[in-house]
Amino acid sequence: MARNAKLNPQIKVLRTALQDDNKLIVEEALQEWSNIASHDFEVFLDILEGVVNKPLKRIYKAKLQNNDDWWHCNFAHKPSEFFNLFSPDFEHCFTILSWLLNQLEMYNAVDATFITEGSGLLLKMQTSLVSTLSESTPLKELKEGEYFLYAEEFGLKPTSAESLTIMMNREDLKTLNKKILTGVQLLGVDGQALSPRLSTLKEHELTGSFDTYCPWEWEWSTVNHFRMGKEYLRMQGDFVIFERDTGYELMISGGGERSGRKPYTPRPAMKYAETVGRYLLLTNDTSVNLKAEEICKNNRIGLKLEGISYVTPTVGIRISFQDGATTYTDRWLFVHDDGPKKSLQVLKNTTWLDDWMHLKTVLPSLDENTRHRLIDTVYDKLSEVEQACALDLM
Repeated sequence: MARNAKLNPQIKVLRTALQDDNKLIVEEALQEWSNIASHDFEVFLDILEGVVNKPLKRIYKAKLQNNDDWWHCNFAHKPSEFFNLFSPDFEHCFTILSWLLNQLEMYNAVDATFITEGSGLLLKMQTSLVSTLSESTPLKELKEGEYFLYAEEFGLKPTSAESLTIMMNREDLKTLNKKILTGVQLLGVDGQALSPRLSTLKEHELTGSFDTYCPWEWEWSTVNHFRMGKEYLRMQGDFVIFERDTGYELMISGGGERSGRKPYTPRPAMKYAETVGRYLLLTNDTSVNLKAEEICKNNRIGLKLEGISYVTPTVGIRISFQDGATTYTDRWLFVHDDGPKKSLQVLKNTTWLDDWMHLKTVLPSLDENTRHRLIDTVYDKLSEVEQACALDLM
């Protein structure tokens, strides 16, 4: 079995657990596999050799010395042969192979072609299973405004409360410190996508030599990076918001000689600062792929907001923004069946008084506290007649 005989007792337990018909037990076994391997690829392969259903013939050549050569010689470039190592005896074979593909990518043990072909094989396997799958267990009970942020680095999207728990407890995710996340989407309570897919979310930095003055310490220091800011994807009510923030160093960093020169902001950071802010995504098509720069520069994709002053899930958000020469202040953007672009069109073609008229139609269905807060957002602008109506609704 495995080359490291000390692992045999643990591998025996893992092998039994991976063949269990309870998916939670399988996912716990995969987590244990990750814990035992502890980011050591040779140990990872030792366990792999011990748990696959079909025996592996260790092929060694005299000139090969690395313990992992059996992998590189026989399977590193052959995803179909690797997948065939796992027989139907593994009831949750799809779950196991999905995890293994993610692990192999993490270890840099396979190339991009292997990942592409392997993902295609998984997709075919998943498609064949769709008809036999029961309805997904909700990930968990979500509070209003809650959501899950998913990125490709996390592996396959979770589809149950159990798989979410396993994913969030993975050791490699606990220590995840990547500055770039790829294939990012927001997920709802059922694991289904809520947002378009962003190619990347990242932290923006410049590398070089920068003199930074810290006003709290009253002294200068030299750093080799300049943090411009970071990107986020959030839900505000039923609307998707893309956000770029500003690194605090942007305000106090400079460069060059310390004596006789004032701090300055590098030009790339100044250009980045022009895009800092919150953007309303004007598409809710979950199959669309977007780039951050498209959102910031194309107002048909992303609307830059001056502020979001109130959020009510299922009803709308109160926003302020500039559209050409027109300024919209504290206007309600209501949820529309045809998506956020239609919501914005309705806002532009109406007035704040129309906002109030629409609010009156939804207030009776809301709880008392929410009704009070919503009425407070418009009460001072209302006529005496409408104020009396508002008090009746409270």
